Amino acid sequence: MAKKKTSKKTESNISRLRALRSINLTGGNKYVTGGVYLLVSFFIFMAALGIAGPRGDIFYERVIFQFIGYGWIILIPLLIVTGVWVLREKEVSIRDGISMFMLFLSLNAIIDIIFSRGVNQSGWLGKVIGSDLLVSNFDRPFSLILMSGIAIIAGFIVFDPEFRAFKKIKEEIEERMEERAEEKEEEQNIDEQVEKAFEKNEEESRSAVAHIASDEKKSASRSKDKKKKESEDDMIMDSRAVFASSYVAPPLSLLGVSSGKPSTGDIKGNANIIQRTLANFGIAVEMDEISIGPTVTRYAMKPAQGVRLSKIASLQNELALALAAKSIRIEAPIPGRSLVGIEVPNTQKSKIGLGSLLAEDEFKDPSKPLLVSLGKGVSGRSYFANIGRMPHALIAGATGAGKSVTIHNIIMSLLYKNGPDMLRFIMVDPKRVEMTLYKKIPHLLTPVITDPKKAVLALKWAVKEMERRYDV
Repeated sequence: MAKKKTSKKTESNISRLRALRSINLTGGNKYVTGGVYLLVSFFIFMAALGIAGPRGDIFYERVIFQFIGYGWIILIPLLIVTGVWVLREKEVSIRDGISMFMLFLSLNAIIDIIFSRGVNQSGWLGKVIGSDLLVSNFDRPFSLILMSGIAIIAGFIVFDPEFRAFKKIKEEIEERMEERAEEKEEEQNIDEQVEKAFEKNEEESRSAVAHIASDEKKSASRSKDKKKKESEDDMIMDSRAVFASSYVAPPLSLLGVSSGKPSTGDIKGNANIIQRTLANFGIAVEMDEISIGPTVTRYAMKPAQGVRLSKIASLQNELALALAAKSIRIEAPIPGRSLVGIEVPNTQKSKIGLGSLLAEDEFKDPSKPLLVSLGKGVSGRSYFANIGRMPHALIAGATGAGKSVTIHNIIMSLLYKNGPDMLRFIMVDPKRVEMTLYKKIPHLLTPVITDPKKAVLALKWAVKEMERRYDV
């Protein structure tokens, strides 16, 4: 028991000693203390230059110069360093404070030892330490060496953490330079991979041209001279076109087809509910056409004259409650028409297969190689978009809204219309989930990128390639 009590007392004494070694500055105390140091240094500087007013001049002559002389030149930087130090750190070491004070005393004494020869240049404090204490008892060189040694030791104690901070900054700069060098190497590797892919593509194209040329020469030798000349003219074709003609897209049977029929519930009942609910809020409407889509049914209506569309849109939650629907969408107005649409989710949705969309004649148009399938609208009409006219595309939506499905639709649409010579992909998939399906397709410039740093390099290469094409 005695040992335990003794150990507890020892621990408490050690904790007290540790508490005495530093002063904790938190919250407003830190900013007040640091601000005071900076303000005092600023005031001394202005007073020394004679721009602090009459009171400042009196304070400088009777207090500052009398006490420390030209030591204010040393005091101001030390006060600024201390103020910044207090503002940055959570606690200030008493050891560092004493070392800072010793640094000032030794430097002020050095001023007295060197410059005060008949005229006091270091004030009362410097004279007491320099001339009265040291020079009178020892010679001037020894006093100078002694004070210089104390100043160096105090400086190392005070600024050694700062030197470590500079060293840390230097290490960070070196690390960034190394990372930059690695990025350049990776960028060069990506450029080499891209060049190899293009070279391989050109070699395949040349071999295809040579093969077709040899076949045409054999057939031309059996024909007349006129036909031979025509066949030789036909042989002169672009290698890319030959490669494109040799590319055969996978059969559409690999893709899913549309299945199921949408179930809308009581259409007339829902139309009456919408009309009555709006009437309860003083909005008279006339129901118009009803469009049944694969996932939602749109009820179109014509509001009476003078009805604000914003008033109808504000009743979205009330209409959803009346229709017992999870959520509804109000289209006010329907684009290109003087009607308001209310989209209600179907009780049973139909599945739209990509194979059915890609089999339509509109998608097969060869003059639009960058046409992609987006799906079907409320009216059941298929929607396609030409991404060649899109400088940018943003796919956004809530969880489960179909962002990934849309991305896959775009990729598959492009793959079914273009060969590797006409279309190349740079796929970035940091999650390593979405794009792994495409890792073996011949359209990839590089393997699917999963490292964000390499993604940046790939995008930089794409920008360079765009700029090069602008210059061509």
